[in-house]
Amino acid sequence: MRLSALAFILILVLSSCEDQLGNPADVPGNLVNNSLNLFDGEVIEKGKAKVNNVEVWKIMIQQETGAITTFYWRKTFNNLYKIVGEKGPFDYEIKPPLDVVNYSTAKFLAFNQKSNDDMVSWKFFRSIDENKWFYEFYLLNVTLPITIDAGSGSRVR
Repeated sequence: MRLSALAFILILVLSSCEDQLGNPADVPGNLVNNSLNLFDGEVIEKGKAKVNNVEVWKIMIQQETGAITTFYWRKTFNNLYKIVGEKGPFDYEIKPPLDVVNYSTAKFLAFNQKSNDDMVSWKFFRSIDENKWFYEFYLLNVTLPITIDAGSGSRVR
């Protein structure tokens, strides 16, 4: 009786720790590989998510340096939806699988050779309104991000 009660409690604890995004095994292997080809590291989280009412596959990768980047792939077409650089150091390269400037070029254009030590995160996303891809760089104690048009490389804001 005592052993079965302990087993029951263990099952309850383990089920409460279940990934809220769904079964990580459901994420298509080619999307995991595509993400790892763009950002080399270890997959620390993967599963289903919903971003702006769009169902996506979420793949979070951490490099040995501690940098963390998350890739979001649209579930319906398995194409890139968004990339978010969540934790630095941000001294790596990512070339999105599109005809756009790479991450390090966009970062260089955003900071005009100045130090980017205050950068706390960044994202690469497609604006539905403009049908364009953009990079946004978020800085410590700055309200608005620095925005770069990923197609032209021009600074928007």
